[in-house]
Amino acid sequence: MDIAIVGRHTKVSEDVREKIFEKMDKISGLATRATRAEVTVVHERNPKALRRSRAR
Repeated sequence: MDIAIVGRHTKVSEDVREKIFEKMDKISGLATRATRAEVTVVHERNPKALRRSRAR
């Protein structure tokens, strides 16, 4: 299976890439006809954490 890993607003470390490949190996066993997977890793800020840090 061809796996494309893309990071949006973040870099994808080698540790995370390895974990993604491990998970995708499990999925490829379930979806035997799948030939390609696209994984997008997104970094989103937590608005509640921003509000707390400004209040201090």
